[in-house]
Amino acid sequence: MAGGFGTRLRPHTDILPKPLTPIDDMPIVEVLLRRIAAQGVTQAVICTGAKAQLVRAYLGEVPDLGLDLTYHRDPEPRGTAGALRDIVDDLEDDFLVLNADVLTDADVAGIMARHRDRQAALTLAVSRRDWPIPYGVVECDEEDLVVGIREKPVATVDLNLGMYALTRRFVEPVLAATEGRLDMPDLIASLLASDQAVSAARIACRWYDVGRESDLLKAREAYAADPAPFLGAPAVAG
Repeated sequence: MAGGFGTRLRPHTDILPKPLTPIDDMPIVEVLLRRIAAQGVTQAVICTGAKAQLVRAYLGEVPDLGLDLTYHRDPEPRGTAGALRDIVDDLEDDFLVLNADVLTDADVAGIMARHRDRQAALTLAVSRRDWPIPYGVVECDEEDLVVGIREKPVATVDLNLGMYALTRRFVEPVLAATEGRLDMPDLIASLLASDQAVSAARIACRWYDVGRESDLLKAREAYAADPAPFLGAPAVAG
């Protein structure tokens, strides 16, 4: 999914589309494509939107990607799942959806393996993170009586990594029943509402969403220190 406007990343995206944001010696989308190719992926559809011609022109000149690339351009923004409506008929029954603005050493092959083992409609990659809360958290009962207080606790959450495995025969009817913008959380909610199985592949990995300046700087530092893990051998899905 490479169609975002990258408004949070300006001025980097005033000229270049977000997927072409450089990490070091190559843009983020190329790093991701080389990684999945190293893990056995052979075909990819690049779903573009803003500045689509630049993405296609750049990738068309990249040698030795190891992938058969095709392109789909949304005429208008339709969300991270809405773009699937036009291409789902051409996909294998099991396929991956990846955001093109993420730097990670995650195991995408492991995500697909977990998905098939559980025979789910959709499997999303998650990673457990601790988020320190810099304030006191007050616990109240239904009558607003204070029953406890925790000073600066740490909240543990499962973070959505923007990497999904899907099974076409399950998701295609949901896609056909919707119109307009459809993001992946909307698709997941619709699958759950129709009693379809949605599973999680828990991954211990490094992960940087380059949609913000602060995260882009962290991604560049990690990649510059050692690019190999982001281009080659995967972390392990659990």
